[in-house]
Amino acid sequence: MDWDLSNFQQITLSRGLPDSSVYCQALFYKYGKALILTDKYQETWTNFWDLYSQISNEQPYLNAFIQAQLESETYIEAALQNLHSIADILCQIINVVILESTLHEAEVNVAKTIQELNNRNLDKVKIALNNLCNSNEFKYIAAFVNTIKHRRLLDTDYHGEFGRGTENTMGIRFHAFTYNRQNKPIENYPVILASTIIEDYMPNIKALIESLGMAIEESI
Repeated sequence: MDWDLSNFQQITLSRGLPDSSVYCQALFYKYGKALILTDKYQETWTNFWDLYSQISNEQPYLNAFIQAQLESETYIEAALQNLHSIADILCQIINVVILESTLHEAEVNVAKTIQELNNRNLDKVKIALNNLCNSNEFKYIAAFVNTIKHRRLLDTDYHGEFGRGTENTMGIRFHAFTYNRQNKPIENYPVILASTIIEDYMPNIKALIESLGMAIEESI
């Protein structure tokens, strides 16, 4: 992660601000774990195709394929769970460093943090936090994680597409799903390849996290 959390800690301590190191460490490791897990996803399929270079109807092949699919789905699900929790960890940092722990640790969440930032006219941090949480990428991850955590698993298949106008890739594909919350508009999410999450969604979320980090630094 390009946001230098060690330097951020030095800045806050040099200015006599509260110590947020426990949350900075959590942020660093959560994102690092997400990267490790996506690497494990890719490693699973690399190992599978190294072992089985051709598609087969033989039972050993089918058993190995089912196992690889289960393992790779597990890695992606765990990676997204780590990413999803990062928003709340960032709010913990904001609460300690900027809001002077106005909120109790147990009640810190995005909505309450934004309200407190709004009350103090801290627009730069509020906008950066909103940009992260309202991005299409993060909204997809939030809906994904809340669905598999509280409701059901998402349907998947193994999908390959090659040629002009295609993704030119193969791997796990998560089917379209609907996320319905009480007193909220229904959200519809499209079919998406795991590779799209890894190669497009995660870098975009990383950039938004770093933008929020810069906004925090500029506001202290």
